Amino acid sequence: MDNLAPARDLDISFDDGNIILEVEKTLFKVHRSILASFPCFQKKIFDEKAQFYQNSMTIPRLTCHDNAAHVKIY
Repeated sequence: MDNLAPARDLDISFDDGNIILEVEKTLFKVHRSILASFPCFQKKIFDEKAQFYQNSMTIPRLTCHDNAAHVKIY
């Protein structure tokens, strides 16, 4: 079993990003407004919106069941 912790993608990690997208074992720190422009993320972002503001000290994390290499193409 693979017990490696998720690692940040160095190419797609914006210092001012406001959401972390976890795909496989890769973390992408991006802007939620950009993710919202993709239909596959819209429902998940808005369904979990209440959770985004429960703790302003942490950046919310969404898990995506896709391939990390595929996400980087977007």
